[in-house]
Amino acid sequence: MRPLMLTTLLAGATLAPLASQATELIVKPSAIFDAVMYGDDADGEGTHMIQEALGVYNVHGGHEHEGEGEEAGGGHSHGGTLDRGFNFRSAELAINAQLTGWLDGRFLFVTDGKEGEVEEAWLRTQFLPGGLQLKGGKMFSDVGYLNSQHPHMWDFVDQALPYQMLLGGNLGGTGLQASWLAPTPFYLRLGAEALSGDNPGIAAHVGPTTSEDGDPIDFERKGNWPNVWTVFAKIGGEVARNHEVQGGLSWIHSKHHQELHHEHPGINEADHALQGDADMWGVDMVYKFDAPGADGAGDIKVQAEYWRQNKDLNLTFHELKPQLVGQPRDLTVDGAYIQALYGIAPRWQVGARYDIAGMTHEASRAGSTVGPTTTSTFDDMDRISAVATWNISHNQRLRFQVSHVSAPVAEDTDGDGEDEAVRKSFNQVFLQYQIGLGAHGAHGF
Repeated sequence: MRPLMLTTLLAGATLAPLASQATELIVKPSAIFDAVMYGDDADGEGTHMIQEALGVYNVHGGHEHEGEGEEAGGGHSHGGTLDRGFNFRSAELAINAQLTGWLDGRFLFVTDGKEGEVEEAWLRTQFLPGGLQLKGGKMFSDVGYLNSQHPHMWDFVDQALPYQMLLGGNLGGTGLQASWLAPTPFYLRLGAEALSGDNPGIAAHVGPTTSEDGDPIDFERKGNWPNVWTVFAKIGGEVARNHEVQGGLSWIHSKHHQELHHEHPGINEADHALQGDADMWGVDMVYKFDAPGADGAGDIKVQAEYWRQNKDLNLTFHELKPQLVGQPRDLTVDGAYIQALYGIAPRWQVGARYDIAGMTHEASRAGSTVGPTTTSTFDDMDRISAVATWNISHNQRLRFQVSHVSAPVAEDTDGDGEDEAVRKSFNQVFLQYQIGLGAHGAHGF
């Protein structure tokens, strides 16, 4: 059964008995606009170079996924790029609704001024006993800490590298979520999700296609929903007055992941295609101190996440060595970030972040029975950033950020017309302005 059909049935079964009961329908529309001035000392190509960093990542333009749907991007600008100068990054147009005691829901449309998509359209129960909830529709997964957050909720202008490079921004899809809030004196929430697959990092779908030379590539067609399963646990609470700690564990399993790789210097020698399963697991921790000062003065927030991704794939096409078709390739990459923020004055916050992708970064052929059995290893990419945010009012924000990046990229260093793998360092500067209109609720400023 399709997940949207299940959502419709869930809503119908809930609304049927309400005809004879008095309830209140609360509807809160809102809009949030996000614009960024950007510059770097890499000829304006800094954010593009991050997306194109060499490795086993499957989220940048070097890996084209023909036939992907809208969801494949993983969210608006979540793993995207900025050009030098002014960038209108997004407008989020949302409707949050609640049928008191029974349902709440959210509809969110996002556009960058050129194209748009529905990012969220879900309903969630509020009437089940014992802390149980069901949620159905198009949603962001609740795995990790940052995954379900939209860009206007971030503490930095750009997304942290583990999400940017391993998931292409974040994990979402159409499906169902079941969660349980335990009746404990501390916060304990457990959940599981069954989602459609289209995420470029862990659940990409290409389908049967042809190579650039017209050779057929025998990718499997995507099976029926669900294609992605997740499980998460979150625990936390107040450990002292005004001091709160929260931690989480997450697991993602994709039973359908496909990659079409083109020749890439330092990575692979020819066009080839892979498909199989993929898994990710992650751990997150957050500490918050809510100072008695006004408008965030004295507040402290420290958070960190670690994610590890493994793809158990098999070659389904190789341009130069067709005898390798069917051979296994085991791809492993991880990423982490840690960041800290401090309220230096009312409405003013400063912070720093260190993020890295590829501490473990390898492609194993150990299970091969034909061809090489060696393991290829690749360089990591890291970044350090400093940020200052002025919350002008309850619905306006101005943010300044500088970042220093070190990443392996492809570049023609000897003028022979062929790219080589080199490591580049560059600096980035961001000036961001956000404004919100209407009632933002938990998703606002």
